[in-house]
Formats: sequence, C-alpha cells, structure tokens
Amino acid sequence: MLKIIFIGFCLASVCQGFAQTQRFIYQTTYKPDSLKNALISESNALDIVGQNSVYYNYTKVGAKGEEKVVESGNVKEGAEAAYLTYYVFKDKGKTEFFVYKGENAYQYEEKEKIKWQIKDSIIDYKGLFQAQLAETDFGGRKWQVFFTTQIPISNGPYKFGGLPGLIVKAVSTDLDYSIELMEVLQVKDRLLEKPDNVMTLSRSKYLSLMNEHVKDPSKDIKTIFARYGVGMSHDVSIGDVMMKPAEMFKITNQKAWEWMKTHNNPLEKGDVWLIFAPMKIVLPE
Repeated sequence: MLKIIFIGFCLASVCQGFAQTQRFIYQTTYKPDSLKNALISESNALDIVGQNSVYYNYTKVGAKGEEKVVESGNVKEGAEAAYLTYYVFKDKGKTEFFVYKGENAYQYEEKEKIKWQIKDSIIDYKGLFQAQLAETDFGGRKWQVFFTTQIPISNGPYKFGGLPGLIVKAVSTDLDYSIELMEVLQVKDRLLEKPDNVMTLSRSKYLSLMNEHVKDPSKDIKTIFARYGVGMSHDVSIGDVMMKPAEMFKITNQKAWEWMKTHNNPLEKGDVWLIFAPMKIVLPE
C-alpha cells in the first residue's frame, strides 16, 4: 500500500467559543531583497479576544482559519505574497513567536521589551482616527509608529504593543517595511490556537536550529524518510515525477537556496527567514 504524506499543510487549530473577536486587518509592504528596490505586499490579521491575541498571515490563512495553498515562486511587484508565515501570540504581556517548519512546530518567548519614545506629533489616519507618533529601536531597525487612543487596546501588528492605544501604522525608517491598518471587523467564535506538540526554545536556540535548515533545507524530509524506512535506492515521487531520494534532496536544497538569495531582508535583522512550501510525497510500498 502506498504511503502518502503531506508536508507543510499543518495549521493551528481553531478554537470555537462564544466571545466576540476583534479582527484588525493590516497590509504589510516590504522589500524582500535588500539589494533591490522591488516591494511586495501581503495581508496580516490581528485577532483579539480579551487579553489574548494572535497575529498571522491573512493571505495564507484567510477568514475561515483554513490554510490556503499559495504558490511560492516569484511574486511580481505589488502582488500579494504569503512569505511572512509566522504567528505571534500575546497573552497578558507575554509575547510568543511561533512557526511551522515542515511537520514541526516551534516557538520562543520574546524577552526583549520594546521601549517607546512617545512624541507630540499627531496625524489624521485615513480620515478615521487621530494617531500619535511613537519611536523605537527594535530588531535592528528604527521604527516610527502611530497609535490611536480612540481604540484603547494596547496592542499592534507583529510583536509591537505596549502603547496607550492600538498601533495603526508602523514604518521602519529605512523604508524596507511598512505595516498599515486597513480594516476593522467583528467576528464570532474564532481565535487560532497553537497545537499541543510545540517545541519551546530560547530565541538563540531557535535561530541556531533554523540555521541548520539553511545549511540543509531537506533536513525534515530526510527525517521523515528515515521514519518510514525509505532508503536511497527507493523510488519516490513528488506529484507525478519519480526520482531517487538523493535527487529530491538536491532539488529541494537548490530551490530553497535560490529563494533565500532573493529573500534576505527579514523584518528583524539577524533573523533566519525560511519558507517551506506544501509538498505531497508518495513513498514506496
């Protein structure tokens, strides 16, 4: 009997409850390649219930909490990508960064506390809110953000928060990243949760582990093959293409390394930016 495994389709489960969820949709426009000026955009959502929140890729996950299969090839300037595939969970002042890498899930607690300098400058944000300027250094970049006390929620996109109102705009002063609030929604019974089998690491250990994936992007596939007893002489297939495991590892690594060459500018400098495209592999009987 053929064994068929799916890599990369895991998604945080949806917690059904009765609380009303506030959903803030942001658009992130950024420069993935530090050597080029081309910008791409994608949508992110910040869902908040009480003191709990989760920030995730809305382009990838969508309104129904169902992960979409998004092509991981080249994205034209202005097109919506789905490369910022992390989740940020906040709970009563605790911030956790969470990712899926292949079949595995990892998280670390963000220990760095953001220190804000609140300025006097106030802008009219899209004719909707009065927003005040605050500045900080975070993740190797200088940031200017605007928050509004008209939404008295001390939260914001990504790991940002801790101001006297919701952050509606965050821009790195090098203009590599810009995050803007686009829509405010009320939705029912929906807050993403982490799975039970999460590996909790320190940030330094997480980065060390991700650097191992940089050296060998097919590492997870090799682990899966070992688990199922797939040897180097076996034939395996990706879709309808048959090949030996060594060829699969070579192709996987080459594609990943090519992708990393043009995606070298993560939001936090010094971070490890990887993407694991969904993959269907048919193993031998």
